[in-house]
Amino acid sequence: PLAEALAAGETPSPEMVAAARAGGIRRPVAWALAAATLLGAVLVPPLVRPVQLFHLQPFEKPPAALEDRAQELLRRLGYAEPPADTARGFAIDAEYLAWAAGRDPSAARWELLARGQPPVVLFWYRQSPRPLLSTHLLGRVYAHNPPLVDSGMAGARFDMRGRLVQFHAVPPQRDAAAPARDTAEADWSPLFAEARLDPAQMRRVTPQWSPPFFSDQRAAWEGAFPDAPEVPIRVEAAAYAGRPTWFEIVAPWTRAERMQPFQLTARQKAGGIILLLLSLGVVGAAGWLALRNLARGLGDRDGARRLAIYAIAVGFVGWALWAHHVADLVGELTLLIRVTGMLLLCAACIWDLYLALEPAVRRRSPHLLISWTRLLSGGWRDAAVGRDVLVGAGAGAVLAVTIVIARRLPLWLGHPLPWPHDHQLATLLGARERLMSAVLAQLDVAAVGLGLAVLLVLLRMALKSDRVAAVALVMVVALPDAIASGVPFWIALPAALGVIAVGVTVLVRFGLLALLVCLYTSNRMLVSPFSLRFDHWTGAPTAFSLAVVAAIVAWGLVASAPGRRLAVVHDRAA
Repeated sequence: PLAEALAAGETPSPEMVAAARAGGIRRPVAWALAAATLLGAVLVPPLVRPVQLFHLQPFEKPPAALEDRAQELLRRLGYAEPPADTARGFAIDAEYLAWAAGRDPSAARWELLARGQPPVVLFWYRQSPRPLLSTHLLGRVYAHNPPLVDSGMAGARFDMRGRLVQFHAVPPQRDAAAPARDTAEADWSPLFAEARLDPAQMRRVTPQWSPPFFSDQRAAWEGAFPDAPEVPIRVEAAAYAGRPTWFEIVAPWTRAERMQPFQLTARQKAGGIILLLLSLGVVGAAGWLALRNLARGLGDRDGARRLAIYAIAVGFVGWALWAHHVADLVGELTLLIRVTGMLLLCAACIWDLYLALEPAVRRRSPHLLISWTRLLSGGWRDAAVGRDVLVGAGAGAVLAVTIVIARRLPLWLGHPLPWPHDHQLATLLGARERLMSAVLAQLDVAAVGLGLAVLLVLLRMALKSDRVAAVALVMVVALPDAIASGVPFWIALPAALGVIAVGVTVLVRFGLLALLVCLYTSNRMLVSPFSLRFDHWTGAPTAFSLAVVAAIVAWGLVASAPGRRLAVVHDRAA
């Protein structure tokens, strides 16, 4: 019936597409795809080492140990009041990466990071006498969100060897007792000890950096990193009423954040502008296509509704895991209202993209939607679904390896590597963050996959050729990434083309479900810090990611077994 409808120039219905003859794959092929996926997952960790920040700096102290060290330091400095709320996380000193990339064109410019100093990966801890209510869309607390404005807020930053990099404690807003000020200088020795700096090796200088809040005493020293003596540093400190309130190591690349914004390179600005315009254009054109399809009664409204509902459900689960929830009714309602608005907008965009895409693909290439339509109908154990899950997982492994090779390509050609990637260091904090990453990645993958498919439809409408449209899609998507890259354009463009070509090939050859599984599998293989030291605390994200990939493979193997097929409703007209 599907072939007859296409031959007659008709658009088959979603039920007809789901009922089309399509099954699983031969068991040897299924096991070969499963083996290729798992092989790719094992190959990625050693391949990614030179380009992953996690492997360039030592990760010795686990988050729990650094959190305990921060709390002990605050108690020793006199900030022993039990906090109402606490938070922790990781930060990246992007200022150093930009500074080093601009000053050192050699291929060995990131080797200095192996010493642990300069510290690029930082662990931060903060506490507050009030609930920490973030303004982030998903309610996550960061080192400076919410701002450090409430009296009693305190915290510290450490490098991953446990050396203090920054300390802060907000002084009281009102000093009712007006105590007599002690003219003696505050005791800075606990801070120098935590930073593992010898004051005798530092030279006292005039302070140049203002503390982030009021203080009645300031001090500054100049010296160098003990593990990198060629890198000069300043230590700026402040105190109030005889107690230290601020201590920070200032390096040559440290930016005065309250005076000047972060500066992007010209190529980063150009790539960002192109990507923004492309995204807005795709969303706008998708809205026009969706409205036209609805007016003609062509869209799969049931499928779009199920997809939007799933996106909202996944978003709420991810928010529940990711947000910093507070013991305050008004504050928690604020977080809930904010994320509800964001998720409704996200679901509307996904609904819009799907209604713009689905009728056009169903009219010209309905075979690309068979497994996807069956999955939306509840057939997660259908043989065609299992087949495309295995194909997508195998392609995801290929995509992940291709991305790593593309990132290492400049080094093989004698050029320095671009900025190393941090790959969601938050997954090192615990199981909740790892589960959150796996959940929320589904929204990212859905948006990217549907956006690529809609752009392909638009290019096909403009160019009147499937092959030309596919080639144009690879070029259009690869261009912004190549322009924004920190490597020579003649290297960045072929690398980006190779990466995008894998995804586009999966889309035009195997369909939408295979593409989404491909993107999700490669995301799981690359997004977390990968370490094969499963006896070390840093191995947990790797074990979790491998478990997710193995679960995808198991799903595909079980579902693609011969004889498994969803009982679908055939087209009423047929």
